[in-house]
Amino acid sequence: MLFGRLGHEANQLDIPKKAKRRFREIDNVRPTLATIRYVQDIIKDFKIQKRVEEMLGEVVKDFENLDYV
Repeated sequence: MLFGRLGHEANQLDIPKKAKRRFREIDNVRPTLATIRYVQDIIKDFKIQKRVEEMLGEVVKDFENLDYV
């Protein structure tokens, strides 16, 4: 759920369309642990580190506030 949210949040960012598309495809990355490298590659390819860091901070904050069932 944490990584899947990145695809949705990336649509709100001012980043290239190709980067947004790659974030939307994040659910298809296998194994799941490879998602970290996948995001690093997007950051490097499009030079969008600051924007992605801010997005990740918001996603993690929202994730931490979810009720644990």
